[in-house]
Amino acid sequence: DGEGLGEGDCDGDSEGDLGGSGERDGDNDNLGQGSVPSLGRFYTARECARLMGFPERFVIPGQPSREHPEFEYYARFYHMIGNAVCPAVVKAVAERMLEAMRL
Repeated sequence: DGEGLGEGDCDGDSEGDLGGSGERDGDNDNLGQGSVPSLGRFYTARECARLMGFPERFVIPGQPSREHPEFEYYARFYHMIGNAVCPAVVKAVAERMLEAMRL
């Protein structure tokens, strides 16, 4: 339900559940017989960056625009963050390499 997210999240509304189709499920508490329960919601771009270890000061590059509508912008971002290596992992590997090279 968005708990724990600070003010200033720049990547849209993180409240509520999203069904498997990406549609908002406004009434998943009162499921009727034969109803399918909500599968939860998708992670926001900011939440994905947090999970990968990017600091809060990390600026999500670009902005949705006429040339790159919101869907295309976020599709590219999710692809980019999914291919990223956690900054803490890069730092740890680089430190060990520098130690090995005695720099």
